[in-house]
Amino acid sequence: MKRKITREKDGRFCTVEIEITDGRLSVCGEEGRIVSSRVAKKQALEYWRSFFEDSPEEMIAMNKRCGTRFTSPTSAARYVLNTDGEFHGLDAHEAPDGRIRLLESCGQIRETIVEWFPEVAPLLPWHLNDMKAACEHQEAEGWDKRPIDPSKPLNAYGRFFDGQKQDSWNMLAWIRRDEHPEGLLSEPCPTCGYRYGTAWLKRDLPSEIIALAGSVCKDDRAA
Repeated sequence: MKRKITREKDGRFCTVEIEITDGRLSVCGEEGRIVSSRVAKKQALEYWRSFFEDSPEEMIAMNKRCGTRFTSPTSAARYVLNTDGEFHGLDAHEAPDGRIRLLESCGQIRETIVEWFPEVAPLLPWHLNDMKAACEHQEAEGWDKRPIDPSKPLNAYGRFFDGQKQDSWNMLAWIRRDEHPEGLLSEPCPTCGYRYGTAWLKRDLPSEIIALAGSVCKDDRAA
């Protein structure tokens, strides 16, 4: 089962893709702007013109590679678009009505998905249900929600204490106990003994989640 649903509002769009394959649920999204074909072509031209203006050595390299003799960034930009496609350089996709969707973000954009598709929210905790780093007990105790630095969000990335050897998310589950006194990576579950993060564990999808994945947003049009 695979479904893609798109909603539009105020010149923007969001698409959610819901897929279940071999008992594995995936929920991903795409968001961006909607423009006319003319506007998208203009933006692509400006992108390449600016590129060659800022990096004239790239125009020289292209001339050598392609046997051209461009000296104008605009002419070089037009050549790129004529050769590689009129929207080359943009993450552009044509909508069924001929308008152009310019992608700005995609993947696990959970907050954006929930903003556009609040009814999809119950599916998100089951995303990639066969790739759980925690056992059910560790998950219930919120091991993956314990920050290294409580003053920063969990999705902050960097180094959060003196002596941290490499960048990580702001989660104790990403840090070993020999590096931080509260590190949880590879620590055993007090109930079952499973060591956090040492395997990908699977949670079977509940019947209500399977049903919701196939029925949510039924009244929306396909992407």
